Amino acid sequence: MALQLALGIHPVEVSHFFCASLKERAQRGEISAEELVDMHARLQSWSPDHKAGWTQGYAEGWAFAILTSPPGPI
Repeated sequence: MALQLALGIHPVEVSHFFCASLKERAQRGEISAEELVDMHARLQSWSPDHKAGWTQGYAEGWAFAILTSPPGPI
């Protein structure tokens, strides 16, 4: 992040890139969903209500993706 900011990339773009990389790490199982939500909340100064809503939406999205995905090879 520091390098991107030093190169003159707008802070909003840096934040979006960082958040996207956090989501990718969570999908690979490198960080937990709870850690992901906590980092997002700190980065973007979320209120407790916003954090709770985002957590619920994230969990529902994953549940939907799992339940509707085609079965993979065994």
